Amino acid sequence: MIISFYTPGYAEEAAALRQSAERLGYQIEITAIEEQGGWEANCAMKSRVVRDALKKYEQVLFLDADARIQAPIDDLLKPHDGIRLHIVTADQFKPGWFAQRYRYHAVKHGMWNSGVMSIRRSPEVMQLMDAWVEMVEKRPGEWDQLCLQWAHIESGSTIPVIDLPSIYRAGRASIGHKSAFHKYWRTDKSVKTVRKVLLLGSADYLPQWWASNRDKYLNKGFQIVAVNNACEVAGDDLHLWLIPNDYQGKCRADHIPNNHPGYPRATNKEGNWIHRPLWVRKPSTIVFSALSHMLNEALLDGCELEVHLAGCDMIYKSGKTHFYGRGTPDPLRFSDSELKEAQGKIQNHYAAFNSKIFNAGGQPETRLIFPAA
Repeated sequence: MIISFYTPGYAEEAAALRQSAERLGYQIEITAIEEQGGWEANCAMKSRVVRDALKKYEQVLFLDADARIQAPIDDLLKPHDGIRLHIVTADQFKPGWFAQRYRYHAVKHGMWNSGVMSIRRSPEVMQLMDAWVEMVEKRPGEWDQLCLQWAHIESGSTIPVIDLPSIYRAGRASIGHKSAFHKYWRTDKSVKTVRKVLLLGSADYLPQWWASNRDKYLNKGFQIVAVNNACEVAGDDLHLWLIPNDYQGKCRADHIPNNHPGYPRATNKEGNWIHRPLWVRKPSTIVFSALSHMLNEALLDGCELEVHLAGCDMIYKSGKTHFYGRGTPDPLRFSDSELKEAQGKIQNHYAAFNSKIFNAGGQPETRLIFPAA
């Protein structure tokens, strides 16, 4: 059985999907669900829709509501074992927040795309579906497909996951190869989602702080962003690594950094500026550039932003100045008044777009002016 679901903002897309299926003689079951409060939360309902369908049908083919069937897909409906979906490799990512956020995950595991997904029922598959539902509840705000992949990895599942041939991958109109599907990429702009980010610096207390607070932030759906050497602390939870152009340290060789923080993806698909880039030129520190970079990306993605900082206090005592030993107190090239003024500008930028910054480090000494988390 072919299945899908939609929220009210996607009713027209779902109707077009049904029409494309029926035109080729395929039955399709499309479930209407209530708005869940944001795009990621809406997508998370896919786990329940697929699990419920597998309780009724031995095998299901899930399609996103904004997909269209353009050619026969009989091969996808034939009996098979396990799961069939597109596994995205790191070299297929294009520049932007999305690529920087997920590239490390794709390098290590390959990244699953659940927009076209064929699943055959078995006891092991149903256990994985339950784990998928639990994972999206543990990590609100995270993508449903990553939660499915994490559930598969963390459970040690041996269910085979097979990459789809290119003809069965939902493609954009600009893609040259023929595809059985076309996907109308969009998000529901009627609901403003809040992107939650934890930004990690390199203060000496960071490893202990991370050990105590990691689960809390991951369970609340925060994306983990690290500057400079803090990527070592974030480990496999890292979504984005930001470094300045003069960075001299290192991190894992398989994690490619974004080394131009502060410069956003400048234009939308029509080539027009969406917002003037917001960033602080002086004093220039990696944390201030990272805060500006993330706000620009959130604006271009239609999100509001909430950032929590840890390990970014700009306090450097004698001896061990950073968690990895002794480092350069780069921000202290500037006076306290200059640092406060720059933070005030950034805070005003955030407030103008209903976004917020908090200091989550909880340290008695800090040069940050942001309120405590």
